[in-house]
Amino acid sequence: MYRLGRFLAFLWLRCCYRLAAIGAENVPPAGGALIASNHVSFLDPMAIGCSLRRTVTFLARGTLSRSRLFRVLTLPFHLLLIDRERSDVGALRFMAEALRAGTLLVAFPEGTRSADGRIASLKGGIVLAARQAGVPVVPAFVEGSFHIWPRQRRLPRPFGRLRVWYGKPISVENGSRADQLDRLRQALEQLQAAARGAPDLRSAGSAEAMKQEPGAAQGCGPAALEASVVDVPAHR
Repeated sequence: MYRLGRFLAFLWLRCCYRLAAIGAENVPPAGGALIASNHVSFLDPMAIGCSLRRTVTFLARGTLSRSRLFRVLTLPFHLLLIDRERSDVGALRFMAEALRAGTLLVAFPEGTRSADGRIASLKGGIVLAARQAGVPVVPAFVEGSFHIWPRQRRLPRPFGRLRVWYGKPISVENGSRADQLDRLRQALEQLQAAARGAPDLRSAGSAEAMKQEPGAAQGCGPAALEASVVDVPAHR
């Protein structure tokens, strides 16, 4: 059921929204890692889950499981539900244990969908969990989902353009939580700038058509995206 649901979700995003991934090679092919993404739409989890070959697990509030729409949209994927009544220490330990076990965990550090498409303030729990587990944080930016299905719309637009940008992994072993969050925010903002400033790479032919920006912090700017835009292959 899981494999069928994921394949159907992939077909929908690929056919209607031309799903593509940029920098997917920055996601570790094995072992625990945490993907930290912007969040503007219900489409974001599906876009990330269908743009990678690896099985991903999404971090979500336990209360969301009461939503019928949430259950339908996340049916093709694994979920790690956090109980809001659980203590912060308990929730962090729960996340860290999953990461140490080799889970590729996707989290949205803003905590909820942005109403205007801009990146809101980030919550520090995910970087603490990654630090405890000794795994990297991979920044990700989903582009196009706000146009297709913003928070204000009840249903998504039937067509659009959906791309997921992945930056270089960030080590969170050193520095304060504030410093780590600042680095993550810079990485997300640079991916956002790259996504919004890039031409249609499919017509340009490769990532070489992108403007090269030297000195991008933490290797998450356009210069760090070594791979061209690629069609997301069907998951077998």
